[in-house]
Amino acid sequence: MKIIDFHVHIGKGVHRSLDPKQLLKLMDRHHIEKCVVCPVDEYIAVKNNEGNEYIGRLVGQYRERLYGMAVANPWRGKESVDELKRTLDKGLIGLKINSILQGFMLCDSIIDPLLQVASSRNVPVYAHTGTMGNALPFQLLELAERFKKVNFIMGHTAYSDFWYDVIPVMERAENIYAETSHVSPAVIRSLVDKCGVQRIIFGSDIPESKLDVEIGKLKLLGLNKKQSECLFALNAGRLLEQKK
Repeated sequence: MKIIDFHVHIGKGVHRSLDPKQLLKLMDRHHIEKCVVCPVDEYIAVKNNEGNEYIGRLVGQYRERLYGMAVANPWRGKESVDELKRTLDKGLIGLKINSILQGFMLCDSIIDPLLQVASSRNVPVYAHTGTMGNALPFQLLELAERFKKVNFIMGHTAYSDFWYDVIPVMERAENIYAETSHVSPAVIRSLVDKCGVQRIIFGSDIPESKLDVEIGKLKLLGLNKKQSECLFALNAGRLLEQKK
């Protein structure tokens, strides 16, 4: 079965690291066709240009296997907008935001200029969710309602404490997708039952998690073949193909 992993951090992080050769070995071992990669830690928070350049080089080197998400801290204003445009022009396929590392409330209007770029370029936006205060599902809903043309990925499906908000949010906004890393199989099963499988995408968040765990838990859900194909690859494929 074809697998696309929509969320991988690559580089030398504060607590865990993953280099390209390690990633490719893991992909081959677990039959993963493609991964969407983004930078780690300080490159998400501060050194956006360095992180984007690194991801751009990897995507160019392994273009058959890797897609890249850009990072841009909204506190930098026009500089961040220009950086996002530059990286999308060079082949990255979306925007990764982490309101915890970047220091803003997820629904704050400070992020709007970057989301306007995402909307005009028709690229997806991956948002970390699940951390109290600054990264909540209903905050993501506010963004989805302000930017209806943007497809948002709810990172980690609000793991761990805010899973109970996920289904109400998904029911209200058709432009929000749930990403499966870390969250329990029971939450994903409830999502499938209540909202269908068309807006659930596989992500591992390696090296923070492990591929065998993230793939294995989804095989416990009892999905039929078509549902599994959607969750593991087809839904992600649609998002990756949408960039203008």
